[in-house]
Amino acid sequence: MGNGVYFTRATNGSASDNDSVVRRKFTWSAWCKLGANWDATYYGGFFAAAVDGSNHTSLKRDGDEYLNFQVNQGSGQYTLVSDYKIRDYSAWYHIMIVYDSTLATQADRAIMYINGVRSTTSSAWNGTQNLSADFGNTSATSRIGMYNNNTGNAYGYTGYMSEVNLTIGYALSPTAFGETDSTTGEWKPRSSPNGVTYSPNGYYLKFTNAGALGTDSSGNGNTYAITNNGGTIFQTVDTPQNSFCVMNPLDNYFAGASYEEGNLYISSPGSAYAWSTSTFGLSSGRGKWYVEAKVDDVGSGSDNFLWGISSLPSVSSSAMLGSNNKCIAYRNNGNYKTNDANSTYGGSFSNGQIVMMALDLDNNNIYFGSQGYWGDGSGNTDEANPTSAISLTNVMGGFNPRCFFAFGDGSGSSGAKVKYNFGNPQFTISSGNSDANGYGNFEYAPPSGYFSVCTKNINQYG
Repeated sequence: MGNGVYFTRATNGSASDNDSVVRRKFTWSAWCKLGANWDATYYGGFFAAAVDGSNHTSLKRDGDEYLNFQVNQGSGQYTLVSDYKIRDYSAWYHIMIVYDSTLATQADRAIMYINGVRSTTSSAWNGTQNLSADFGNTSATSRIGMYNNNTGNAYGYTGYMSEVNLTIGYALSPTAFGETDSTTGEWKPRSSPNGVTYSPNGYYLKFTNAGALGTDSSGNGNTYAITNNGGTIFQTVDTPQNSFCVMNPLDNYFAGASYEEGNLYISSPGSAYAWSTSTFGLSSGRGKWYVEAKVDDVGSGSDNFLWGISSLPSVSSSAMLGSNNKCIAYRNNGNYKTNDANSTYGGSFSNGQIVMMALDLDNNNIYFGSQGYWGDGSGNTDEANPTSAISLTNVMGGFNPRCFFAFGDGSGSSGAKVKYNFGNPQFTISSGNSDANGYGNFEYAPPSGYFSVCTKNINQYG
């Protein structure tokens, strides 16, 4: 989801869930891959059911990256906070809230599960017994992907969601929605919820219907509408079963870039030369990888847009991508830069065009292109296949070398903007091409033997 986009249902169709006794229990479950919060102080909202500023139930991630579950009823405000920060942008989390205020033990009345494990907290739940939440309240507006208490405070979720479930009047176990993989030992989604009874206002959102993403599959018909306040929303091939690479907001100290649309839309500030890197690092000698990116803004100058790879994070705000021999940057004038030297490679590219990268780590070479053609090494982009290799000998040298995809700008005065596609685009693809394993969605066909950057391919080739 992008900033300003969320799902909403203004009215709850059945009054049966509105009973104050029924609303003393609910279970909410979702698989989530985080996007960056709107900024360091704002929340990223997962859900909210709000009557007004004094009566609302919500789950959000705060500016310190902890999960906050909260029930506000009148003058009472009750909060449960996760015992650790939720800040892995490469992985999918299973996040689950089980609320049962009828229980005698106060600390058990609200439980937060993360990947099937109960999250403990130094500040135990302090909600009173038989306290009703707002899910099912016919006076409440229900939102998914947004924290909003109906008083103007609205903080959106900018990442990915899958398998979102709610049932009111039931307190369920995590095994209703997830299970431990017998091979890897990892927590994974069930093929379908197990033993779940959906209350009249409950829902099961799979997000599989591209024409109506908020379609409810619980049997209740509680479809949620997309509310768009200037953002964007896409159905993506990035799922809990196969996670794709994105860019990493945690490697942003020097770059000061902004991250949107599931950490695939990166804007460099222009006030620093530093670069941002990806969540996945790929090892030397392991696989061939294909990536595309849509150039949103090259900024000012003929060589301002820098995208490529680096085996090191940015360590200074005064060194651009390509300034040392551990990184390579392809520039919008068609040259590539490494070890602070520019070399002729392909033709120039401009705003709105799609650039390509073929990363051959079996042979430690890299190739660049644009608009479906590859650079010829002599200043033209006219090759049908990647044939003009740029050596990665220096970039991938050293003990246990690993490289990351990287992006920055080169002028230090005017920023650049890019939309990455590791096979999981957040921009419209007009043709649609997958790799040989059937993974990914690209504008142009990946070269033979090259694959999208996702966990299933990395498990096989990386």
